[in-house]
Amino acid sequence: MAERRFRKGARVEVTSPDHCLRGTLFPAKIISHHSRKRGFFLVEYNSLVTISDKPSGAAIILSKEEISSASGESSNHGRTGSTKGNSAFGTGMIIEVRSDDDGFEGAWYSTTIMDRAGSHKFLIRYQNMKVDENSSKPLMEEVEADLLRPFPPEAFSINRYEKHTKVDAYFNYGWWEGEVTRVLDEMKYKVYFEGTDYDMAVHHADLRPHQDWLDGEWVM
Repeated sequence: MAERRFRKGARVEVTSPDHCLRGTLFPAKIISHHSRKRGFFLVEYNSLVTISDKPSGAAIILSKEEISSASGESSNHGRTGSTKGNSAFGTGMIIEVRSDDDGFEGAWYSTTIMDRAGSHKFLIRYQNMKVDENSSKPLMEEVEADLLRPFPPEAFSINRYEKHTKVDAYFNYGWWEGEVTRVLDEMKYKVYFEGTDYDMAVHHADLRPHQDWLDGEWVM
């Protein structure tokens, strides 16, 4: 009965085959049944990528026990896929803002645009940062438009990152631009952050492939 639901083209959610990432669900699409293994399927992930010169959806063979039906398309949370310039930023959009404060260079934070605050400024509300450590009130501030970019496409690598790979590491409520300098055991890496001249060990689950917003397009 379960296999009948998993037809070609069906949108599903997949648990990671890596024991270090068990419990994490990734949206995917059924490509085909396995020709020789009953109960196994070839799926293409929506947002996982292989690390190569050109990003592409990662495909992998999985058993039906690792697949569950998805109820529908994931929400884009107000994102626009073809934003070209700051004029396209609108109230309610979830975006990222870059910090240029000392000690925070190279960090990007998820925020929501609340309103315009002038011809080149926006009032934003941080998603994960509060006014202070004892407050539940989200931090809000006015920022220059040059510090904003659209929220990047969701991406996660099922492959181990290699030395010298550029990545973003989630730390202290933001995504920090860094470079893998050493591959460690237990799905961890030593990552160097040029903006702060600091390095630290980071787990694979807290990394994403680095992407740059250039000329209105995302480049990996």
